Amino acid sequence: MQIIYMRSMWVKRILVLGCILFLSYISLILRNETDKKTDERPTEAQTIDIDRRFSDLESNINKVYDLFKNFEQKQDAIQKMLVDERERFKDQEVVAAPVKSQRGQDEQKLKPQQSPLFQGWGENLSDEDQEEAQALFEKYGYNVFLSDRLPLNRELPETRESKCLQKKYPKDLPSIAVVLIYLDEALSIIKRAIRSIIDRTPEHLLREIILVDDHSSNDDLKGDLDVYVKSIEAQNPLFRMVRVRHVESLGLTQARISGWRAATADVVAILDAHIEVHKEWAEPLLTRIKADRTVVVSPVFDRVNYYDLDVVHYVPAAHAFDWALWCMYESFRPEWYHLNDTSLPGKSPSVMGIMVVDRKFLGEIGALDGGMKVYGGENVELGVRVWLCGGSIEVVPCSKIAHIERNHKPYAPDLSMSMKRNALRAAEIWMDEYKHNVNIAWNIPIKDHGIDIGDVSERKELREKLKCKPFKWYLENIYPQLDTWDNILAYGGMKNLDANICIDQGLFPGHTPIAFDCFNYGPQHTYYHSNGELYIGGLKSHKYNDNRCLADSGEDTFPDLYDCNEAVQKGMGIHWDFTQIDKEALDSQVNERKKKEQAEAESLKAYAADAVRNDKAACLLDQCQLKDERLLQGAIEDFRLNFQPRWSRREYDLSNPDKIRGQEEIQMLPGLVGEDPDSQGRLKKQQEQLREWSFQQQHELATARHQQRQEEQQYDQDRVDLDNKALQLQTIEEERRRTVALATKNFNLTKAAENAEKRWKEWQQQEEDNRTDILNQLQGELLSESQEQGISVLGLPRLSPDSYKGFADEQLQHIINCQQQQIDEKRRIQAEQQQEELQQDRFRVASARTALLMERQQARINKQLRRTQDNTNAQLAEAHHEQTKYLEKVYTNIPDDSYFSQFNTSSR
Repeated sequence: MQIIYMRSMWVKRILVLGCILFLSYISLILRNETDKKTDERPTEAQTIDIDRRFSDLESNINKVYDLFKNFEQKQDAIQKMLVDERERFKDQEVVAAPVKSQRGQDEQKLKPQQSPLFQGWGENLSDEDQEEAQALFEKYGYNVFLSDRLPLNRELPETRESKCLQKKYPKDLPSIAVVLIYLDEALSIIKRAIRSIIDRTPEHLLREIILVDDHSSNDDLKGDLDVYVKSIEAQNPLFRMVRVRHVESLGLTQARISGWRAATADVVAILDAHIEVHKEWAEPLLTRIKADRTVVVSPVFDRVNYYDLDVVHYVPAAHAFDWALWCMYESFRPEWYHLNDTSLPGKSPSVMGIMVVDRKFLGEIGALDGGMKVYGGENVELGVRVWLCGGSIEVVPCSKIAHIERNHKPYAPDLSMSMKRNALRAAEIWMDEYKHNVNIAWNIPIKDHGIDIGDVSERKELREKLKCKPFKWYLENIYPQLDTWDNILAYGGMKNLDANICIDQGLFPGHTPIAFDCFNYGPQHTYYHSNGELYIGGLKSHKYNDNRCLADSGEDTFPDLYDCNEAVQKGMGIHWDFTQIDKEALDSQVNERKKKEQAEAESLKAYAADAVRNDKAACLLDQCQLKDERLLQGAIEDFRLNFQPRWSRREYDLSNPDKIRGQEEIQMLPGLVGEDPDSQGRLKKQQEQLREWSFQQQHELATARHQQRQEEQQYDQDRVDLDNKALQLQTIEEERRRTVALATKNFNLTKAAENAEKRWKEWQQQEEDNRTDILNQLQGELLSESQEQGISVLGLPRLSPDSYKGFADEQLQHIINCQQQQIDEKRRIQAEQQQEELQQDRFRVASARTALLMERQQARINKQLRRTQDNTNAQLAEAHHEQTKYLEKVYTNIPDDSYFSQFNTSSR
């Protein structure tokens, strides 16, 4: 690039030099011709010819000049382009990889209209694509340009609870019909909703998809959508696709009623068309309806960003509302959190736009209110009616649907009129003595408000037919968080008597209210409580939110706006008494105040005149003083010059003769009266000090968090170590018990074997004794001379002395020795038994003593571990307590119901 630039510069210089030489040559020729013909008088023809030549020469010179001028312009343009190109390449070389660094340079290009669409998307689009994307965004309220380029079956991130992934659902669930409501939606959005429902709903459960078109004006929602629906029907013949078109726009409520009437399945799911369903979205809902057909269930909505269509995880929450009947999110009742299972359904006071209900039960309780117009209020009315008439409403956390939150609703930019009308209609039918709270919330009169809510007689007859409960029961049992506003005496705008000026809450987050032109909107809404409290800038619908009271701090200042509880804690006066005043007395007070202000103004003018005169006198005195100082300084200089040697001269300050100049620095530069010459330095020092304090606070916060993490990690490590020690001791105890059990088992087996062997020997000995006795008996009878022995062969079981008759002495002695041996053997066996019993007793005592010693050792180890654990827990608790106190001093944002209320999203 640099070589091309230098070459272009040389070409330009050569051309300019050639032009100059050509003009010089022409001028020399003309001068020679003029010198030759100076003495000759030209004729008329020659004069004409000379004029013509000069004219031609002038025209040629002008053409050459124009040619070189155009060439110079082109060269300048090329040069500028080359310089820009070189600078761009230089920037790319300096900033290599990070693309975000160039986003700031191209920000004006990327966001020419400062549209919300380009706040987080579109940095790489060309100008034509930006214009196309912005046009589609203004038409639909979300990024259709990106939607048309995304796949219809895109994967959604898994946002369900871990316990939901482990749940199993029965197969015999009721069939479902899905109703999609749309009005001028983008074609790709509707296609993606249909595709997600087909792909992520079991075939045996999905009976039909019903598309309800509330009189859309887009041509692609007619022909193109019909072609897509026919292709879906050809691919999925097991279920049907139903198209319902309104000949005129009837509103959201009528569209939902049309979809419900066209359904034939057991359960109907009424959804928006700009959604995508997650995996297993239908099974949890159908399981709950199968268990109780009177329950109206709703999935948990994940938000889809309108600008980049990314899915944002939302935690399960109840569907609630305020007295204006705007929808909002709210935390579940405390009973749900006590279950410690976030996968269980939670009770909800109301239901938002997406609902799943038994088709026949919805018809039994009156379906939706057909008197609702356009948008808003119909879902709150249905939620209140379901609770009052025998049903219930639940939010199922295991069912997830991704829902696009529009930036704006193109079909109805201002929804307040229809919403106000529908809210008044619902209040008239269902809210009994609390219906006036809706008027207060919308700041409209209780009587003669001029808003036509339609005929409500049919809906009131339905309420009597269903024998529904009163609305007071709903406030006491279902939605006790909603404030009843029983003691509001007056509401509206507080207007000044003399002018069209109203009290206004002022700039947020300031505390001081202001007087401003009346425009009758939220900042000027004022409410007067029966206890004297005066609320300015709105009235909170829920008990967990605090109102802003007009409070007198007791100081000599104007009344300020504070949270009522804060004002009470600080001892401020928040009770105001409004009594009838005397107009004439008030006028006299006003006149007296005006006179006082005029007198103060005149005194200020006189004071200003005196100040001017004093300033002039001070200036004259300063001038005289300066003149005297100059004269004195001149006299001192003359004295030094004439009488004081150079080496002994010392400079003095006339304002302080005792101070020698140069020995001490001047503390403040002289200037005007009241001027601080070092203000900029001081401000810079303050900024540096504030920056240093900010860094120090950030460092302290980071250190505290790091210390807290270390303490938590140490606590977790100690817990793990204690668990490991406990497991180790438990393993040792189990090994000991197994060893003792094995030893006992072996001993018992050995003892049983010995006993069996002993019994076997005894039996053998007994058999041998019996055989010996029988043999001796027989031999004794045969050899005996006794007739009785010969008669009764087996009469005597043992040998008797009579049986020994006829035996020799050696035989008798032998028999006596055998008997004595038997007796000794028996004694020996008895002694062995006693010895074994004593040994067994000693073994049992030793085992018991060993077990007792091991139990005592285990108890000592457990006691030591328990003492160590208690000390560690005490240290961790103390550290956690100190950390909590520190964080409470620095950060007081404790999550509670008011924390959840700041994430409330309404249908606006």
